[in-house]
Amino acid sequence: MKNADSHIVLYAKLHYKISDNFMNDLKKLHAHRCGLEIKHVSDWDVFEVVAHIAIPFIRDRGHWIRIIKDAFLERKWKNIKRNDTMRLRDLIYRLVFGVLQSIQVKTSDGQILYDLDEPDYSILPISDRYKEGSKV
Repeated sequence: MKNADSHIVLYAKLHYKISDNFMNDLKKLHAHRCGLEIKHVSDWDVFEVVAHIAIPFIRDRGHWIRIIKDAFLERKWKNIKRNDTMRLRDLIYRLVFGVLQSIQVKTSDGQILYDLDEPDYSILPISDRYKEGSKV
């Protein structure tokens, strides 16, 4: 394994199929990352590792705090209303996954900036858009 975070980043970059239960997908990835059985992985474990991967890539942390505060406390986020079923957790994951999706893996001349393993179908099904040998 080149990079313990590879499969979570690849999941965010849509190299794996995303099921109807993204939290279970992330638990499988985290369990693989740590060599655990999925039953030993909590939602908090997943959040903690995903956040730790994303934090170095967040440029304006104050902006993120304002977005989350508005969404949670003041309900100003355009997709969240008092009766919405979207939870704050889902909003935070969407924001964090946006960061993970934007991680530049290599330069235009091929220099590797963030080394990733190849997707592994034994963890999760590989997405149809992933082509062997590509690194996005």
